[in-house]
Amino acid sequence: MNGWRQTTHLSARERLDVLQLLNEIEGQLQRAPIDEVARRMVLHNRQAGFWLKEDNARIVGFALVSGEDPAVGEMAGGSFDYDLINSVTAQHPHLHWWVRDEQQGLPGIPIRTLLMMSAELNTEFVDKSSGLTIRPFDIETDLEAWIATNNAAFATHPEQGTWNKQDLIERLGEPWFDPSGFLIVHDGDDIVASVWTKIHELHPLREGEIYVLWVSPKHQGRGLGAVALTAGLRNLQLKGTSRVMLFVEESNNSAKTLYESFGFTVQRRDQMVLFEK
Repeated sequence: MNGWRQTTHLSARERLDVLQLLNEIEGQLQRAPIDEVARRMVLHNRQAGFWLKEDNARIVGFALVSGEDPAVGEMAGGSFDYDLINSVTAQHPHLHWWVRDEQQGLPGIPIRTLLMMSAELNTEFVDKSSGLTIRPFDIETDLEAWIATNNAAFATHPEQGTWNKQDLIERLGEPWFDPSGFLIVHDGDDIVASVWTKIHELHPLREGEIYVLWVSPKHQGRGLGAVALTAGLRNLQLKGTSRVMLFVEESNNSAKTLYESFGFTVQRRDQMVLFEK
């Protein structure tokens, strides 16, 4: 017995213990201990593939595994445990596992890299929205169009490109959501871009985040990414944040170039690793 066990439903006690563990790890690492979606599954008491490690009836390890072929998993803290991987691959012979903070000597095969980039908000960002309208998202008029354009903009992205109404509405109901930080860029009647900002209020530096940024595929090549990013950074500055971060695929060269032009540099490399039984 390696200490890990699987369940598809957390009891009330287990749920509280897992949330406490996640908070403890976040305090130690000073970053999110696990993917936002995984944490939401615990927070909202959803059924999923939960893996728990216990020591004297106390939960000391947590992971979530979803999907079938391949399954996708992550352990709280962003590392891996050989016993856990062996247990999971016994059920899922093809496993994609997230490892945060690129680690040397990993078993498995790296198949995807996500960059965490950050920048200081110590410069004045010039408004580049001449001729355009930038306003807060309106759930009554924008919900359908925003989801459709988001999914088109992220058509090849494995997580961001398949959002539905529930995905969006759940995020609008999160404690961190600030309506003034969810912006729509209009050119006439068309939504041409969007930027959604987030502030990590419990982070020691009260760090801001460019949470979602996209340009409509129909309007690319017009510099609208810079317009949306500028709007997001100015929004965060007005709220008193001094540093901002974001995540971008390492393979997305155009987005990386945009962010680098605004002073963003790579601070962390997260890897998805393939394990096969």
